[in-house]
Amino acid sequence: MKKRKSTVLSVLIGLPIILLALYYIVPIFISMGFYQEGVRYKNIDVYEGLFDCFAGTYYWDREEMTVTIPDKYHGKPITALGGYFGPGVPTLFFVSPSLPEEKGLTLFIGKNISEINEIEWEDFVWVECSPENKTFYAEDGVLYARKDDSVVFDPDDIEHD
Repeated sequence: MKKRKSTVLSVLIGLPIILLALYYIVPIFISMGFYQEGVRYKNIDVYEGLFDCFAGTYYWDREEMTVTIPDKYHGKPITALGGYFGPGVPTLFFVSPSLPEEKGLTLFIGKNISEINEIEWEDFVWVECSPENKTFYAEDGVLYARKDDSVVFDPDDIEHD
């Protein structure tokens, strides 16, 4: 009977310690990224992680004038423009090839984008954003952060090539 009480007591003490450790350790591993090398999806290199994805290079077909970031890839939300894959290799979100001087693209940000990490804005002259996006919104082609209404990107502030 004493051994059984001892075992129950050990479990009651040990289980919260294990759960607490997992609570702090798992987010560290998740935040480390572990994104795989990019895969072309709808003209965009998508880097797939454990729980989400980020968008890398957009390959312009010289016809489509709106770059639309898909909401999901393989059922995982695409949450960022640009990011880091593998051991932390920085990856830009940019347009390839560069546009002629007289042209510019519209960037449509989907509902799941919550981070803008690394991006080249030069080819974008207008931004639109899904009304379902909880982090950003766009008005008159300008991108704003919802938390404080600060300007994230204003095409008029960029020198377009």
